[in-house]
Amino acid sequence: MKRPMWSMIKRSTENDSKADLKTTKLPVPVKGVMRGDDADEAVRRGVQGIIVSNQGGRKLDSAPATIEALPEVVRAVRGRVPVFLDGEIRNGRDVFKSVALGASGVFVERPVLWGLSVDGSQGVAKVMKLLQEEFIHTMQLAGCRSIEEIRNCTDIVVSSKYYAKL
Repeated sequence: MKRPMWSMIKRSTENDSKADLKTTKLPVPVKGVMRGDDADEAVRRGVQGIIVSNQGGRKLDSAPATIEALPEVVRAVRGRVPVFLDGEIRNGRDVFKSVALGASGVFVERPVLWGLSVDGSQGVAKVMKLLQEEFIHTMQLAGCRSIEEIRNCTDIVVSSKYYAKL
């Protein structure tokens, strides 16, 4: 094979996007966005939401974490559509950090699957309750009483880029 695998993947065109959006009246988000310019392009094409996701790291193992890509995507979207974070959410503190960095919401996968595998639907309910309790506890520790106040707490989210400098 002389070409890299990703060069064989057909990129959608603006006409493809418009045709896809016409097939439903439901809101259509786009998943797998990791860069601001891609987010801006998707919004210009008419999507109704952005899901920041690295597809579980399966596409490129050295891709940045979704939490690292989130601020750039949020800045590029400029509030035109909701931005969601997919993956890497393990506890309520992760939810808090995602909201502080601009996410409209998060998708929780592995913890839910863990709960499901241990105790079925009751396990899922326990995981969701625990996430909610941890989220509220983190809000209290940060002195935030609302989601809007969390959005002003970006200073408590420390980037891992600083760790290498210690």
